[in-house]
Amino acid sequence: MKQILTAIFILFSSNIFSSDDFPTLINSDGTLKFREFTKEQKDSFNFLKKQIDYFHSEISKYVPYLIRQKKIKKNQFIKEFRNYSEYELGTRKKLHIIDSFTLRLNGDKIQGIDFKKMKAIISTNRDQETIIKSISNDLVQDDFANLHLKIENFDSDIDPKKSEVQTFVMKDMISPLDRLKVLRSYRNKVEEALRELDKQIDHKAVMDNAYIQNTLKEIELE
Repeated sequence: MKQILTAIFILFSSNIFSSDDFPTLINSDGTLKFREFTKEQKDSFNFLKKQIDYFHSEISKYVPYLIRQKKIKKNQFIKEFRNYSEYELGTRKKLHIIDSFTLRLNGDKIQGIDFKKMKAIISTNRDQETIIKSISNDLVQDDFANLHLKIENFDSDIDPKKSEVQTFVMKDMISPLDRLKVLRSYRNKVEEALRELDKQIDHKAVMDNAYIQNTLKEIELE
């Protein structure tokens, strides 16, 4: 029995550490060793990059329209596309959630894109807490080196005006799997931003068409 348990433990351990991410290696200076992409991971990276480049290009086509419609304020276009409240499953904790994205511009060129999700506890008789999670990218570089995740936590029980901040930058993530996951999440958010811009343009076109049709009906002679 002991031999069987030992064999199971060895098999279980080998499955855990067979991942490309383990065991974590340490450099002579004490830093963790950065792991390069395997060929398959590099192919996935290039595939995601191709999709993201396409979405960036499509979003850029909306910039002249946004400028013409005076939607740009202080070199930024901010779009809030979700704003709702809900109760946390299985609890009486009420949450307020806001999803938004920001296009950062330099003239008519996009410099960066930021996505934010704010989740705030708004239940009465509870310590207030707000967590803001964001994923941001500067379009200056083509390799997503500065793509980063940021987590801000405002806790009224500690200091409601000062946040605890954690930041994870793509170029410093030692795990290639983590880098791919972050890039895939960013790809999904950029696609979502493009869809939101599509909706905004379509909504204006539909409303303009309705105003024109109603006006024509009013001025037509019987």
